[in-house]
Amino acid sequence: MPLDLVDRMRSFPLFMSASDDFLIAIGKYLRPQVHSAHDLILTEGDEAKAMYWLVRGVVAVTSRDGEAIYAELKPGAFFGEIGVLMNMPRTATIIARTKCLLLVLKKEDLHLELPKFPDMEKAIRHEAHERLTITAKKRQENGRALKPESHQSSSREAVPGEVVTGDEGRIREGGVINNKKRKSPSPGALEDPTAGSALGSGGVNVRQTLKELPLFSALPPDILHHLGLSAQPKTYSPFIDIIRQGTLGHDIYFIVRGEAEVIHEVPEGQVQKRATRSSLIRPRLRQGQYFGEVASLGLSQKRTATVRSITVVECLMISGEALDDLWKRCPGSLRAQVEETARNRIRKDDNEDVEMTDVENGRGDPVPATPHANPQVIFTTPSKPASPLQGESEKLIPRDPDPYLSIDMENLRNRRRASLAPPTPPNDSPSTPTTNGGRLRMIDTTTPIKFGVPAMSSPDSEGPTKRARLSTKPPYHYDLQEKMLLPNDILIAVFQYLNAVDLYRFRRLSSHWLKALSSSPKLCHHVDLSLYNRRVTDEILINRLAPFLGHRPISVDVSNCFHITDEGFSSFWKLCGKNVRVWRMKSVWEVSANQILEMSDHAKSLEEVDWSNCRKVGDNLLARVVGWVVPDHPPQKQVVIASSAARIRGQRQPTQAVTLPPPGTVIGCPKLKRLNLSYCKHITDRSMAHMAAHASNRLQSLSLTRCTSITDAGFQSWAPFRFVNLSHLCLADCTYLSDNAIVALVNAAKALTHLDLSFCCALSDTATEVVALGLPHLRELKMAFCGSAVSDNSLACIALHLNDLERLSVRGCVRVTASGVESILEGCGRLAWIDISQCRNLESWVNGGGVTRWGYDERTARITGLDVKNMSLIPPSGARNRRARRPVAFVVEKGPGELR
Repeated sequence: MPLDLVDRMRSFPLFMSASDDFLIAIGKYLRPQVHSAHDLILTEGDEAKAMYWLVRGVVAVTSRDGEAIYAELKPGAFFGEIGVLMNMPRTATIIARTKCLLLVLKKEDLHLELPKFPDMEKAIRHEAHERLTITAKKRQENGRALKPESHQSSSREAVPGEVVTGDEGRIREGGVINNKKRKSPSPGALEDPTAGSALGSGGVNVRQTLKELPLFSALPPDILHHLGLSAQPKTYSPFIDIIRQGTLGHDIYFIVRGEAEVIHEVPEGQVQKRATRSSLIRPRLRQGQYFGEVASLGLSQKRTATVRSITVVECLMISGEALDDLWKRCPGSLRAQVEETARNRIRKDDNEDVEMTDVENGRGDPVPATPHANPQVIFTTPSKPASPLQGESEKLIPRDPDPYLSIDMENLRNRRRASLAPPTPPNDSPSTPTTNGGRLRMIDTTTPIKFGVPAMSSPDSEGPTKRARLSTKPPYHYDLQEKMLLPNDILIAVFQYLNAVDLYRFRRLSSHWLKALSSSPKLCHHVDLSLYNRRVTDEILINRLAPFLGHRPISVDVSNCFHITDEGFSSFWKLCGKNVRVWRMKSVWEVSANQILEMSDHAKSLEEVDWSNCRKVGDNLLARVVGWVVPDHPPQKQVVIASSAARIRGQRQPTQAVTLPPPGTVIGCPKLKRLNLSYCKHITDRSMAHMAAHASNRLQSLSLTRCTSITDAGFQSWAPFRFVNLSHLCLADCTYLSDNAIVALVNAAKALTHLDLSFCCALSDTATEVVALGLPHLRELKMAFCGSAVSDNSLACIALHLNDLERLSVRGCVRVTASGVESILEGCGRLAWIDISQCRNLESWVNGGGVTRWGYDERTARITGLDVKNMSLIPPSGARNRRARRPVAFVVEKGPGELR
């Protein structure tokens, strides 16, 4: 076996402690396997038959359907080992992103060689058991939605039925994950703050992590295994207190990923010493370091400092009970050694607490450089020196100044981040600048220091006090300001053309504008937040927009604002929803049906709602919002029912009176006229019957796109009623509707002017003829991809009866030929637009000049800037047309936009 392959295998975490004989024995079973891009390597739920090492290329860890990508694994990564060692099925799907080279070890080959090396078998199984335990604990922690510790303010509780994505992307078989998922139109997609968790993927060698720590470096493997099984993974979001000074606790934390800072607070009643620059520096803990051992060893009853996360921090926590068990298993000398080490660290921190003397002035003798002093933190010295951050190791080079930051603040920041060398004695000659690298020279040449103290000082000395800059401008004349102000009438007239978000920004320009924008009843009538859907959150609605808008909005559009939840939505409609008439909330997934119902009860003047893709909208909610009028209820019938029920029960229970609202009470929104229920798949025939019974006289527009739960029975319930005001109806993608539904619809809604039947594939020519005969006022008809419902005969029927037709779409109707299109153009004298794209039997007619004889290509006219209004009229071609007609706009090619 090649030596480079042996080295590569030894770099794998499972084989770090393996002998050469074992690697050679295993290596003879390794088989290279090459995969092209997009090849399926593993499938979720399949039986684990082999483990894999990635030598070259990149693979993706995805969901079963391939829609969500959890992570990308690069060369050196491995996957599938726990499934082989622990007899577990695959927990994720692996797909090759590029051309990949894998080393494959079959399950039976591994089990064949392991008994020959009992020590290695024990070590590998122990380590796999530890990784599996850590992964299971991490998944259990994420299942609780990553709640912070008890002393932190908890976030919003998950509502029942909410989809929590904390468990998504967690691989039990050792792959490093990244929880960035493709945005998909599904409700409840919560972002995991611990995306890319090393602990969650099991990608951390727990045994090696514990063994590298000085506290456990000398422990035998059996005790390390017990310690690894006792470790509890913890994840903390940025700026969360992991432990607090003065609290009780005996747990030790080992940082696996992230960065935290140590904060030493002065106890109450103790006099605070003069703050020096060194005492203000907060030590930082990084990967591989630990904290909390002082209290855990009993050297202090309470925590001696606060540790706060700076980034997302992942820790291995070993509880006090596990440590007590550890001391019982270990010899007493180990505990004594650990305690002595902790005491030495505490004494070292105490001795290095240097008390600095005051500086008389900046022009005195130079302050001698003091020895480097560590921060005064009575806690613990990190287990190993922390490596510098990438940002700290880069060179300090000149850069462009921040246009939003004052020069003095930039100067102060640069002085803080410059070299920490001892100060150079000030020179009496003002012409000699103080230099300390290119960055300091740039500052001195642009903004010279005007104080008599050195620009750079010791980190242990107090920085020079910044003198406030006094303004040299003359006092402002308020009478002149009042003369220059525009009258409120003019301002309001201008502001009426701006969006509510722009008005919210402009309020900060002056107190006069703030008063006008916040109190004028003529502003903020139309609130459109769909343009800012990625930024609108509950906090913005509750604390900013809602108090500013008040009761002024008449139309609200929060479409695609997927960050809004019940908390923000509730506060928003309570403050701003009283006078709203139009409420559009397309694809607002996190708002529950109860909140939508309460919003509609609050806005009695509601005339239009858009609930497209709001998947929590169902029959009960729609019935309550559409509403009804309470009918008269004869009391005699209630008495009979109550007495008969009591007789059946043997009068064991008294009848419970049901309180009903008085007759004539209006429930719901009595002015609701326009409904958009597209993609609300929980709307069924019950809602159709309710709308027919209680809203047939007021409905004007209804969209039921992709409402696949509605059947012919729903429209047949419309037959006894007359929708006299219904003019717009969209039934696109209602694939289960047949000709019977169209017959019932035409009888009930004869006032329709716009009808969309696109993708209603179950219709036939009969439905088209019924529409042509029963809807004489139709001006727009869309029948795209209704293959069996559109033919030359049905188009001839449309041309004969729909004389007011202006727009027609027969896109993708393969039965349409030149004869049918010619009959439409000759019979419908008002036709101004027709879509004949993707009609393969019309290609010869289009290429033969049929479009130019009757009008123009809409796409070509838009590109060339053709003046359509001044085009000459088309003379009549026969006796049916008595006057010349306007040119027709043709759509002959599939465009980039939506289906028209």
